[in-house]
Amino acid sequence: MTRNVRGNMKPQHKLITYLRFKRHYMACDEVSNYGNIADVIALDKNKRHVLEFEFKKSARDLKVLEQKKRKYRFSSWVKWPHKFYFVVPEKLWKKEKEYLESLKKDGIGTVIYFKSCGKLDFLIAIPSKLRTENVQNYDVVLKNFLARCTSAYAKLLTTHFGKEK
Repeated sequence: MTRNVRGNMKPQHKLITYLRFKRHYMACDEVSNYGNIADVIALDKNKRHVLEFEFKKSARDLKVLEQKKRKYRFSSWVKWPHKFYFVVPEKLWKKEKEYLESLKKDGIGTVIYFKSCGKLDFLIAIPSKLRTENVQNYDVVLKNFLARCTSAYAKLLTTHFGKEK
């Protein structure tokens, strides 16, 4: 399991744990999907919905660098997940609340992460709008998702048991 410098689990991995064990979604990080790499992708296998979570740590990353990515340019050829969220620390939420609320009109939700009783916790501050048009094909995303999970599992095994010679 990847950990950050302080020895605590990364927010992405905490979110994956929450999505898997509390919401019963399939979830994985760094999934290559539709020409982009999603920080976290979750699949609701019952509804066949794709949820994407993009983590942001700074206002510049959120407002400047993120908007340069082609996947956020609204056009008919861009395929969107059924639900899309920016995931930001509480400090960034307080600083950029107005901007994040302005994205609600585009169906983009916001999840805040913060420390609560010494643990990392998540709160949906702005719900994401469920998209029904121009959405990503669930089966295509599932294949990309499984390829990433298999790769991550193989890497974990190699790291844990050592490389074979």
